[in-house]
Amino acid sequence: RPNFGKDPLPVATEIYNALQHLVSRTLDPLKSAVVSVCSFNTEGSRAYNIISDSVKMIGTVRTFDESIRDTIEEELTRRSQGIAAAYGIKAETVYERRVSAVNNDPELTKEAKEAADRCFGTENVIELAEPYMISEDFSSYQKVLPGCFFFIGVKDAEHKEALHSPYFDFNDKVLIPAGAFFSYLALERLNKLSE
Repeated sequence: RPNFGKDPLPVATEIYNALQHLVSRTLDPLKSAVVSVCSFNTEGSRAYNIISDSVKMIGTVRTFDESIRDTIEEELTRRSQGIAAAYGIKAETVYERRVSAVNNDPELTKEAKEAADRCFGTENVIELAEPYMISEDFSSYQKVLPGCFFFIGVKDAEHKEALHSPYFDFNDKVLIPAGAFFSYLALERLNKLSE
């Protein structure tokens, strides 16, 4: 007798749809943010003809601004609970702040760029025009000390796959030049600190 039950799946779908408009209708359009639902699973029932007890949605939030994270958490909770309540269902929101945005220190970034230019040649150093929305725990270090996060490329004719590809094969040829770069950068930094 499904008419007496409470089906969480269409409610979860409505919550999902509401989250798709969260960024465009709530946040300052000049501040970047991404809200993604990456997993959507029914729980409590394994049978094809039984309505599930619950639905679990898992996703990520990416932004460069902590105040935007606050707003997203509030809106995500408000929308989820409001929609669920309209159908007589309870929604529980668990918002885990795992890592913050990586924000490079301008002075250290300048020093790293100069060192990279010297070690690899200016033609081999690419300065990003826009920041990357990566999820990286390096930002935890940056809360304690200023830092500079950068990439060292490993692609060549034999190593074409991206980092998170299951076919990624690390290019060992970069170890010596990368080690030399880090050594040079450390010595340059120590020299500046001793001045």
